[in-house]
Amino acid sequence: SAPNEGEKENLIEYGLAKKQVEHLQVDFLHKKGYWGKTVVIGILDTGFDLSHQSLNKIEVLDQWDFVNNDPITKDEPDQDDVGQSDHGSIILGVLAANTPRQLVGLAPQAKYLLAKTEKNWHKGIDFERQIEEDWWIAGLEWLEQKGAQVVNSSLGYANWYRFSDLDGKTSKVTIAANIALEKGVLVISASGNLGAKLPEDQRLGLRGRITVPADGFDVLAVGSINRWGKRSVFSSPGPTVDGRIKPDLVALGEGIASIRPRSQFGFATNHRGTSLSAPLISGVAALLIQAFPRVTATDLVSILRNTASNSAQPNNEVGYGVVRAELAHQSLLDKFLHVGQPEPILIDKKKSLKTLFGQIKSPLIRPNYPNPFNAETWIPFSLPANGNVQISIYDFAGYLVQKMRIGECDAGDYLNTNQAVYWDGRDKSGQAITSGNYFAVLSVDGRIYPAMKMTLQE
Repeated sequence: SAPNEGEKENLIEYGLAKKQVEHLQVDFLHKKGYWGKTVVIGILDTGFDLSHQSLNKIEVLDQWDFVNNDPITKDEPDQDDVGQSDHGSIILGVLAANTPRQLVGLAPQAKYLLAKTEKNWHKGIDFERQIEEDWWIAGLEWLEQKGAQVVNSSLGYANWYRFSDLDGKTSKVTIAANIALEKGVLVISASGNLGAKLPEDQRLGLRGRITVPADGFDVLAVGSINRWGKRSVFSSPGPTVDGRIKPDLVALGEGIASIRPRSQFGFATNHRGTSLSAPLISGVAALLIQAFPRVTATDLVSILRNTASNSAQPNNEVGYGVVRAELAHQSLLDKFLHVGQPEPILIDKKKSLKTLFGQIKSPLIRPNYPNPFNAETWIPFSLPANGNVQISIYDFAGYLVQKMRIGECDAGDYLNTNQAVYWDGRDKSGQAITSGNYFAVLSVDGRIYPAMKMTLQE
């Protein structure tokens, strides 16, 4: 699995994914302990086969086949052509693969919602019909209702659109994506693979143009670059018909490593297309959400654009450029004043101090700060002797909201932000709690000590 908290940085062995991970500075976020834990990623694609060794242990919250209206998203012989789920499985592998030394994805500890909304073939004949947009919209609505925070769509539609339709408000999938963003869901879309064709703007098909829903106003359209940093020949360039820069961002889209579909142990490094670039950006977004739980989709759109490599001179070849995860992280620190705690480790057990408040006779939980709090708070405590520490959060009705297992701690005071227990104001399922009164309860070696009252204010 991905390295646990406290493991040395040099133990991260990405295997075949090393280049695509480090190109976006994602290794910087991983070394800080961010692997997507608590974040919900939704994927709209062709189907998903979870039998590969790199995928069979990921946390899938739910999945649904909107093409055939059943809960099975892998290939079913009676209703799918062979290989229907290949594309979606490859995309999932980029994000969630977790086979150290062979292939480690960007967010293997995230929670996943899988929506099959695309049909490749019907009895061997290409299937490209407008009903797929309906399935896509139904899938997006389902993902939003299920709690997806990031949605990856390595899909696009072109055959029945003209350049004049790329205005961010005409195609129904673009309209749906805009609504999802208004509801707080970050939508990331491949820009399309029509870049090698000469534009014919008055004809149907979007030759040489981005596909929908990549034209959405705050949809992050992702293009592909090659290893020299140039736009891949196939990567669809902008602009939109109303003159907006597209794609928004780019990532490697040639020679991408992922699983080999229809195998249990195979890997491949020849995957290509803007479809492969998009999940790389989705992974970065998920890690930043874990680091800053109160960040909004709009915040991320702005910050990812403004900290990318070409932000000073964006263009319609590579947009704002390559994501720089370290700079985006620093920008979010500046914006949120460390909301989300720069390090996701609850306490630094090696920095305990001798007790300053006299010789306490029993473990003591101290007043949290700030209090009242909004989004985050620190919970100090003191120990007269070594012990195994846990802090539980209960609401006013006595229901358990969150449980934080700290582990073995030396005797001493754990008081400042490098020592006290950090809480991001979220419950066990990763959802932000509502305003009100809560109680923090300290237990040491299984014994419970008097609680401390806290107040969250919106």
